[in-house]
Amino acid sequence: MSLAPHSFAVCAMVRETVDVLDVFARSYAQSGAARIVLYYDGSETEAAPVEAAAPGGALALEEKQEHVFRHALERNREDWLLLCDSDEILQRGHLLGAALAALPEDVPGIRLRNTEAVWGTGHDIEPAFSSTYERHPFPWGKRRSALVAMLVYGRLWRQMRRGTAGHKLGKQLIRRGRTPDTVTNHFAIFDGVKTTFLDAYLEGPDLPYFRHYDAVSFARWSEKWRVWHSADTHAIRMSDARLEQMTVIRAGLGTEAARQAIRRYNQVGPWQRGVLSLLKLLDRIESSESNPPAPAPR
Repeated sequence: MSLAPHSFAVCAMVRETVDVLDVFARSYAQSGAARIVLYYDGSETEAAPVEAAAPGGALALEEKQEHVFRHALERNREDWLLLCDSDEILQRGHLLGAALAALPEDVPGIRLRNTEAVWGTGHDIEPAFSSTYERHPFPWGKRRSALVAMLVYGRLWRQMRRGTAGHKLGKQLIRRGRTPDTVTNHFAIFDGVKTTFLDAYLEGPDLPYFRHYDAVSFARWSEKWRVWHSADTHAIRMSDARLEQMTVIRAGLGTEAARQAIRRYNQVGPWQRGVLSLLKLLDRIESSESNPPAPAPR
């Protein structure tokens, strides 16, 4: 007897344009989300009254995220709450409810793996969500990953040693009624144990996953890095690879060097496509795929 699919709500802390949020919301509605809750991470002026009341004053990004996630968890009425960012689009979402129903009842939370959306050489980087390939994070240990990064990305290998410009930690869902000891943007800890990936419990080639648009478009990528470089966002757990990228990108923002940087980190050339495809770490995003859906006409 098959189990009834579990329901899930979506929670994201966002600072995005309306057109990007429109695609995000419609994509999760299409994936079967029963409810989509967005917390707006506004300007410093807008956030000042809240931060003034917080212990220690202004909150770092990760502290804001934990406050938001706990607030949403307390109010969630669906079977699960999915925590993600507005540049992360669920793939095979129609299979998620059944996968969640198949998990043992004592599993308090689960993580889904992620790929990273990129462009091919010569492809248009201006439209939002227009990436043409998705690359998979390196699945190996540090030594082998470093060797492959050297082969594929040359002098950028230290910044690309995970196989992605962004993260490879996936994103998570937490079961209703379970309160984590720690909750971050990527995982939670229950009774001292970190949540693990869905494929530790279920097998198959068609498990749901996230496609991370580390660069939604050139304009949104530029704004994201401008905010990272300003006082508007303060992160306390940024990886060494990300900090190295920041140093390079900071020097080029607002100039032609910025376009060179996004192509360097978020585009795959012929050599990279060949090697990554051979290693089964790169897939073409077909134009017929409908998630994310096309932006609504204005």
